[in-house]
Amino acid sequence: MSRNPLSCSCQDVKWFYDWLQRPSNRQKVVSLDTTRCGSPDYLKGKALVTLTLREICPMSAEIKHLIIGLCVSVLLILMVSGLLYRSRWHIRHWLFIVRSSRRPEYTRLPSDDFVYDGFLVYAEDDRRFVHDTLIPRIENQEGYKLCVHFRDFDVGKFIADNIVENMNKSRKVIVILSNSFAKSRWCDFELMIAQRRLLSERGDILILILYKDIDFRHMSSSLRMLLTTMTYAKWTNDSSGQTVFWEQILHGLRQPENVRHIDEYKAYQSFDSL
Repeated sequence: MSRNPLSCSCQDVKWFYDWLQRPSNRQKVVSLDTTRCGSPDYLKGKALVTLTLREICPMSAEIKHLIIGLCVSVLLILMVSGLLYRSRWHIRHWLFIVRSSRRPEYTRLPSDDFVYDGFLVYAEDDRRFVHDTLIPRIENQEGYKLCVHFRDFDVGKFIADNIVENMNKSRKVIVILSNSFAKSRWCDFELMIAQRRLLSERGDILILILYKDIDFRHMSSSLRMLLTTMTYAKWTNDSSGQTVFWEQILHGLRQPENVRHIDEYKAYQSFDSL
């Protein structure tokens, strides 16, 4: 074996290289350091025993290109998935606009055929206020009928379908605003549906309740516009303040639908969408 130039291509010498990895076999070969490669050129003159398997059997260009292509594809998929995830609520809203325009059950009902007096939109963190304070007063004491997620949504139907259908069955949409509301994507989706109905019907359908002050950094442009152009009732722990609060809420439920701030709001929405 000594001083005979070996063909150190993967196909020719790998079996011998693997055989030499056993110490007992190495002892059978005299002068391992003189057992050198004659080809290929990048291994010429190197002792076989000093080489690594990666040097003997390097990755082919085709495999390299395949791996690079797979890595680039995975990276692109991750980037597109990230963009879709960040825009998922806008995409979902657009899909439901398209679907609702084709489905007759989402058209507006006559004023006498509404199933509910109000559709409640609130964050899960504000559940106690809604269930313990708002619903008992409006339903039990005042006799109005509200649509509440956990109680009135149809079982087995998509949540978004439930939202769109039941909101269109309600005379008013009661929105309970808070920091939790501003950070909730589901609340943002419901608010977009309510805004779409507000603009298409040109009616005073929204009753805004500011349950807790909202940090400015959590406000979307649409939410800021609502708070600056539309009247809202602010919840307070003061007894006299609560009297005013309930008067505003009940007045909103009693009054007929009319146009208020709609032209200004619609103009803002058109500008904001650019």
